Amino acid sequence: MSLYENFAVAMALYTSDRTMTEDIVKINLHQTNDTTTIKPIQTGMYKHAAAAAVYDNTMYVAGIGGRCDEIWKFNKTSGWIKCASLVQKRTGHSAAFINEVLFICGGHAYTSNFVVDSVEAFNADVNKCTAVGKLVHGVYLSGNCVPFKNSLYIFGGAESPFIRVMDFRHVQVYNTKENTCTLLARSMPRPRRLMRAILWETSVILLGRDTCFIFNIETETWEEREQFKTDVVQFGLVLENERVFVIGGRSDRGLEKFIDDVRYIPLQNIIDDKPIEWKIHGKLPNPACVYACAIMRFSV
Repeated sequence: MSLYENFAVAMALYTSDRTMTEDIVKINLHQTNDTTTIKPIQTGMYKHAAAAAVYDNTMYVAGIGGRCDEIWKFNKTSGWIKCASLVQKRTGHSAAFINEVLFICGGHAYTSNFVVDSVEAFNADVNKCTAVGKLVHGVYLSGNCVPFKNSLYIFGGAESPFIRVMDFRHVQVYNTKENTCTLLARSMPRPRRLMRAILWETSVILLGRDTCFIFNIETETWEEREQFKTDVVQFGLVLENERVFVIGGRSDRGLEKFIDDVRYIPLQNIIDDKPIEWKIHGKLPNPACVYACAIMRFSV
């Protein structure tokens, strides 16, 4: 038996009473109904403000605090530690690691109505954050960016933080070696914001409220799997042991409903276009949106 198991760590939870909870939830992805909470972070969190990613089994969360410019890290040995701050405060951004560098892309400038096109690089080894480049388009609520080789793929998103604005369908590719950004010739099949994305081999699986896409990075081709739509937005998404987990979320059709389900589907069902077979793995402590989520290993 392994001494370690993979857990999804979900934080920045927004509940049905319209408050951000301090709960940071640890969900065992190997055992059903094994959900616990860990020590809360000692700073504020706001809607859309957090983006999480893991490096060396340490989770880094960017864009939190009273000014939405703080970066904190967490591991099982040291607990929560505050790191260097972002150059520009932002919400609704995306972030991902390539090697030891966390790239923070786009978002909404916290004190204005402008979207952000800047990209920052936080070096986890030296604890320093610098502005390194720009996106082709500033973008808000793109969900999360996907690292592949030396590039970040940013899918869709919105042109501004206002509710009734245009969604983008383009795919922005940020080259972290040259610090340049280009648009792919083949855009998303439809414009979308708030889709969550995971990398599988050389493909990206994008799940959203209304549909599911598979994007092959090497061939730049798209397939749609509408039956795997989540029916919710603002959920956590992780891939573990060939299973795709959807954590929490809310429906924004008609009467708003928050979800506490931790559910999964075999990845192969999506790839092979099989019938839908969501299975319940566990529950969150309360129905909630999940603004930040990542996988870490913990001893058992």
